[in-house]
Amino acid sequence: MRDALVHLDPSMTLESLPPGSAVGTASIRRQAALLRVRPDILPAPLRGPADARLLALDSGEVDALILASSGLDRLGQTHRICERISPERLCPPLGAGIIALQCRNDDERSKAVAVDLGHRATTVQAIAERTLLQKMDGFCNGPLAGYCTTDAHGMLTLRGMVFSPDGATVIDVRRTGTDPAATALAVHRRLARHGAGDVPAPPHRGLDLSPDAQA
Repeated sequence: MRDALVHLDPSMTLESLPPGSAVGTASIRRQAALLRVRPDILPAPLRGPADARLLALDSGEVDALILASSGLDRLGQTHRICERISPERLCPPLGAGIIALQCRNDDERSKAVAVDLGHRATTVQAIAERTLLQKMDGFCNGPLAGYCTTDAHGMLTLRGMVFSPDGATVIDVRRTGTDPAATALAVHRRLARHGAGDVPAPPHRGLDLSPDAQA
């Protein structure tokens, strides 16, 4: 679930990018996170599949890219990665990295196979992350991020973030618990209490973080 920095100089890192570098990404989450840690760089809106973005970098349209590490690995482009950025610096979107199997509700045989293939810890983490996403009225390119982890004793830690698109305002909350839905609600309540509903959001959609939405 880590983002990766891609640059023509393989030794480049997020810290060593020259001021004013144009970093290609269409993700509001990534743009805000980049501006939070490097306010002196220039996020450059860049859409399209990863291979098209790599061509844009190679042709000089941008100075660097931020792409998903997993996508580059899957495309056989691992060698293009200069730095795999810590989730503490560039927090992933809720639900990132989770693989799900889907089948018809009346297909008992497939459901049984899916249960056998399931990973309990991942399932619990997915419930926590999806619950938080739903409570925040989240969408794929919204100004929010987060992820859930599980320790050896089954204790969950859920992180939720809400930020303004320019990275100037960030509300970062963590809560622990054993029940995924309850932990998600606790994170949602704390985000609301810290004023997440007042954080500027993209004009096409807002977040439902009012106290009335906490039930």
